[in-house]
Amino acid sequence: MKEDGALVKRPRMERRKRKNPSFFTEEERSLFLEQFPTIEDFNPDSKDNEVIFGLFCRFCFLTGCRLGEAGALTWDCVRDASKQVLFNKVIADTANKLQMQDGLKSQEYRVFPVNAQLKELLSLLQQYRHILGRHYNLDIRDPAPVRKASDWNLFTATHPIEKDFRDKEVGSRKLELVFPLFTRKRFYFNLKTYQLCWKKKLEEANLPYRKPYSTRHTFISSCLEKGIPVNDIAKWVGNSPTVIYKNYASSLIAKEVPEL
Repeated sequence: MKEDGALVKRPRMERRKRKNPSFFTEEERSLFLEQFPTIEDFNPDSKDNEVIFGLFCRFCFLTGCRLGEAGALTWDCVRDASKQVLFNKVIADTANKLQMQDGLKSQEYRVFPVNAQLKELLSLLQQYRHILGRHYNLDIRDPAPVRKASDWNLFTATHPIEKDFRDKEVGSRKLELVFPLFTRKRFYFNLKTYQLCWKKKLEEANLPYRKPYSTRHTFISSCLEKGIPVNDIAKWVGNSPTVIYKNYASSLIAKEVPEL
């Protein structure tokens, strides 16, 4: 840049320093999850979402998935026989309108292995599903083979509570979402409402605020601290090993010098 014929050096803008991902310790995670009511406390007449929010939060802690991936998860993608969960779609807020979209952030789909903890949680979610099914007379039969987001229409049913997904082939309402949510108009999972509950439960646990995405950071950091190979973690969460090394290097630092 020139000023009165003289060359003036443009001031260099300071780059914002990237913050390290925030995560929960095991004690904080347990304390936080204790703030949510259990499925034994669930009453469909109350229209209370805190039970399903608690199950949703536990699922995110156990899988490290993105919030939109969990919100879009349907029962046709939970494979009991092979002990796998298939993530192949997301719920996204586009132009203030919720839409279900095929594919994930950086891949078409991702398969996550089910361990004993996750199997127990999925069993609780099935209990929740059956409670809703009986209460609202919804079809809870085993879902058909895996569908894409384009096979569903999120906004077709007319009943303000029964709404979930409509099966275009048979025209019946089926409770397909793993995390159905009571809302004013329909039965989808609303991430904004979840964020409000998240903040409330952090305050009740007297824990400092951190974003809901911290469930993902916590999963990755915990796996690294337990010595899980980075390539395996990257495969489970849909990141590259390079990204994990870059963002979670502090979790890889040895606590003490090993004996050689």
